This record gives sequence, structure tokens and C-alpha cells, in this order.
Amino acid sequence: MPRDHAKTSLLILFIALMIIMGCGFFLPFSQWGWLGGLFKGLLFILSGLGLYWFHFGEGDLTRYLPTEEDEEYDDIDDYSIAKAEPGSEKSWKGFGPAFSLFQERILSLTQQSLVASRIGFYLIQNGKLIFQLGVSDNKLFTQNFVVPEGDLVSQIISSNDSIIKPLLTEADKLSGYDDIEPHSLIGVPVTIDDECKGVLVAVSETHGHFGDGDIEILSRFAQLAAQVMTICHRGLHWEMDQEVYEVHLHFEKELESCSDEESTCTSFLYHVKQLFPLDRFTFSKNVNGEGEICYVYGQIDQIDQGIRFPLDGGLNGWLIKRNAPLIIQDIEDGRYIRPRYFADEDSKHGMHSFLGIPLKSGQDQAWGCISLESKRPNEYGAKAKEVLEILAIPFQLAYERLHLPNSDNGFDKIIKQNKES
Repeated sequence: MPRDHAKTSLLILFIALMIIMGCGFFLPFSQWGWLGGLFKGLLFILSGLGLYWFHFGEGDLTRYLPTEEDEEYDDIDDYSIAKAEPGSEKSWKGFGPAFSLFQERILSLTQQSLVASRIGFYLIQNGKLIFQLGVSDNKLFTQNFVVPEGDLVSQIISSNDSIIKPLLTEADKLSGYDDIEPHSLIGVPVTIDDECKGVLVAVSETHGHFGDGDIEILSRFAQLAAQVMTICHRGLHWEMDQEVYEVHLHFEKELESCSDEESTCTSFLYHVKQLFPLDRFTFSKNVNGEGEICYVYGQIDQIDQGIRFPLDGGLNGWLIKRNAPLIIQDIEDGRYIRPRYFADEDSKHGMHSFLGIPLKSGQDQAWGCISLESKRPNEYGAKAKEVLEILAIPFQLAYERLHLPNSDNGFDKIIKQNKES
């Protein structure tokens, strides 16, 4: 903070005045005769003039006392995201909410500019084009459906070029607009570094509603969306790295007080739930060539703790047998519904996304696995796999430490063999 020289000078003068007053009152000048009396009188006159100047003149110290207005300005000068309290108006809610707010406002503005019946915003996630957000009659709606191949919107992705349809025919496929009767459409790709990341679409219930000028307007909005996406995407990665780091540190510290399998698994699940959306969590281990569910959370579906499953019967067995991570965007995608544990298990579990990692020591045989399942498709990607593998390291080390003294089953033998090798 810079020094206020005016205040410093006044303080020095005030201290000097106090010294003069002290000399006038307490130092004896009687032995100096009439010169001492004259000097003492002079000191009293200087003291009086100084007090008058400090109290009524330019040296008035009260004008330097803080006021309510000054405190208000101090708060403004001290405005900082880092110092903001959670829940206050100054708090920063993150790049995710910021991008969501931007989407809402940019789509509303686009609809007003083009006088369109509906505006749709699509993004590519895990290789699939997914509807994100729409605006119709100044009302927001979300459906989060995957755009099928052959749809007009998917054609924009494949061609990476804008499209204008003054008159839609029955042969034109357009998903997600069943509640209105679209007759004309324009769409432009949202590109970042010459790579298509999404699509911005405007639909009208009037024939020939859009022209080349509307394509130009929509392209400008798409460019603005791409710029904000780039900033928010980098910010989200930074926020995720910070959150993962904090969760990882807290988990390692909490593991120090975990002395059994139950508390270790419970602590691991608690920290996993802070980072991942999930509807089922399963921890399984390899026992004598079979998988055994040791800990389960969420939807049970009669596949509970203690159940054993063959290593070649489903996705969890695949993790242990192949000793490799696995990401599936939609278990039900395609004609074949992939089993999770058994080849003949009930397929009406409602799960779609699957993320699993093996638990192992180095590159040796896997002694167990962790799997996350969600009812929403496209929930987990490469970043989620990376984060789960990082968080699983202290968990598997703690679990191995609990079982090193034992040797009664195949699971403990695998751990010991891995350690010895």
C-alpha cells in the first residue's frame, strides 16, 4: 500500500508539538532568570498556536478518520474472486455456469435477431453430436438427445459448411422439432481451429424465411460462441485440475485413519462422488480366477456384495482379465446390449455409460477393478478415465497394505506375486 506523505508530515508536526508542550510544562527554567521565563512563555505561545491549527485549521486530523463512504470504496478496491465468500454476490461460480449463462443469452439474442421460431445449439461430445440447448418463444428447453445419422444437422458436421433450406420437404430429417412445423432452416458449424465442434441452427415455421444475410448473422453468432467456448473449456480444465488435486490430497490424508476394508472403500467412494456423476459404483477383486463384488453403491439390481462372476462374462470381468481400462459411452448402443457381469443378466437395468479401470501393481496381473455406471449416455470420457486412475492409486496402495500379511486366497496371492516381481 503506498504511503500517504501528507498524513506522515502531520504526524511528525503533532509529535513535535507534544514535545514543545512537555518542555514548557515540566522543564525548570527558573535558574535562567528572566531569559528562562521568556523562553517558557514563547513555548506556551507556540503550543497554543499549534493546537489551534490542528483543531481548526489545515491540520485538522479528523478529516483523515475513515467514513462509511471510505469503507465502501475500500470494499470495491478490495474486490477479489479469491477473497469472495461462497454464496455472496462477489463469488465466482465457475466456467461451467458462466458458459451455460452465455448459451442462454446468445441463443435468445440470436432468435430475436433472426425472428426464428426456434434456435438449437449442438455440441460434439465423445464423437457424437448432442443437442444441448434450445430457445423457442423466448423459453429455454433442453432435451440432450443424440442426433441420428442422416439428419440435416449431422450433414452440417460432415460437410463442415453452412446450410440453407428455404423449403423443407418430407425427405428432410430433422430430429427434436416434433412440437412445431418447421418449413425453413439455416445452420452453420461452430468451428475452433478449423475443426467443427458443434452446430448452430435456426428454424422457422414460414416458407423462405431465411436468406443469405441471415446466414451471415448466424455465422457471426457461431464465431462468438466458439471464442467463448475456447475460454470456458480452458477454464474448466483448470478448475477440474484444481478440484482433483484438492480431493486427492484430502483422500490421502483421510486414508491415514482407515484401518479396514469397509472404511477404505467408503472413503474412496465419498471422494469419487465429489468428481463423478454415477448411479452405481462397484469394487470387485479377483479371487481364484473369478470376480467377486466386494463393495457396491447405488442401484443394486440383485447384483450385490458377495456375488461372484466369471471373468469372461461381462465388462467388469473384462477389466480384470484384460488388465486395461474401458470406456463405453452407451451400453445399449447398437443391436447388442453389453452385459456388465453375466452374459444372461437382466438387461433392463437402465444403465448407459460405463467407466472401469483395473487395479494392479505396475504392469502385472490385475487383482481387482473399479467401475462406474450412469443412466445418462456419454457421461465419461478420456479425462474422466485419467482422473479416476489418479484417484485410484492411493486406494489400491491402501488396500494392498491391508492384505499383505494374509495369504489364504487367490486375491492375496496375486498381490504378493505382483509385489515380489
